[in-house]
Amino acid sequence: MKKVLLFAMILTVPLLGQKLYQQFDYVSVEGKVITRGGDAVVGCLVELRELVSGGVSEHSGDVLSGNNTSVSPGWGRSNVAAVSTGSRNVENLKKVGWARTDSEGHYKMEGIPVPGDYLLIVKGQKGFKKTQMPLRVDKAVGDLFHVQDLILDKYVELDRKTRKRLAKAEKFLKAGKLDDAEKLLNEIKSEHQELPSVYVSLGNIYLKKKDYGNAYQSLAKAFQLGEQNPGLCMTAAKIAFSTHKFNEVLPYLKAILNQKPDDLNALYLGGVCRYNLHRFKEAERFFDRYLKVKKGDSHEVSFLYVYGMTEMALKHNAKAAQYLDLAYRGGLKADANYLKNLAGLYLSVKNKKDAKRILNDLLTKFPQFDGRKESQKVFDSL
Repeated sequence: MKKVLLFAMILTVPLLGQKLYQQFDYVSVEGKVITRGGDAVVGCLVELRELVSGGVSEHSGDVLSGNNTSVSPGWGRSNVAAVSTGSRNVENLKKVGWARTDSEGHYKMEGIPVPGDYLLIVKGQKGFKKTQMPLRVDKAVGDLFHVQDLILDKYVELDRKTRKRLAKAEKFLKAGKLDDAEKLLNEIKSEHQELPSVYVSLGNIYLKKKDYGNAYQSLAKAFQLGEQNPGLCMTAAKIAFSTHKFNEVLPYLKAILNQKPDDLNALYLGGVCRYNLHRFKEAERFFDRYLKVKKGDSHEVSFLYVYGMTEMALKHNAKAAQYLDLAYRGGLKADANYLKNLAGLYLSVKNKKDAKRILNDLLTKFPQFDGRKESQKVFDSL
């Protein structure tokens, strides 16, 4: 099976009684707080705050600017961007709920308005780093919204000398002195191997140097240590995808979708990776989710192509013909084999009209190709 790499990828209502303001539902939000080793964190205060766009990262890494995570035709190694630690100042974000974990690490907050974009926060928990996780709560299906486990990492106490060196490395980064910053950060890493912000900063340095192998290793380590903001995850996913490490892409996409279930880029790339891994049924589910978010309409040639190829692999011939034909009419550069396959799909579902149309294009555009005589005979018989 050919690997698919992305190309460069009224209702009238009566006025009387009409409500002209946003309608909110209210749900309870529940989840569990655990350590990275899987143990429950007891008596932990969990807060939920309204997420306002434009929050500023508190920590190092690099400035998160221009971080375009879109999956578009032509992306690859060249357009991955700087990433941040994903930690932001929350003091000006309105608190909408809070709760403490019980003996099993569970918490529950009631009266949370939906839809809404929120930030789930743990801070001030002795022995652990403060942790944040973006959370989207859409219109409720029921009264309870289950959140993925919130994972806490151990807090590493830094001495004054190390803090000063981190600040110095940050100054080097901002001044563009990448070699100086890299040397200093590697010294700190050798002494403190559990600091994700160091790996994020090193990842940014390697990205700027176009050293994508070391950039990926650094970002993957930061991810392993708990730094899983969507920008970092998508950057790591892009690098892994560009080297055909499709299995390695999936955990990064899962982390994104846990935080942003309707992220089109993660859904699309998740489907493409599963296609390349021959997990066609799973790929189909991701493409269906993608279409649902797009409200059933997509004109992107790369999406139509890989969706059609997935349906062909599943022997859903009518659907495969529909999407592969849409890709072709949308501008896909089709070779003779593509058109032969498309005509064959139409013939398999007894759609002679469209089969003849495609065969006519095939015979007109390609004077010579393997199987031309047979194609001409089929065309003449229709």
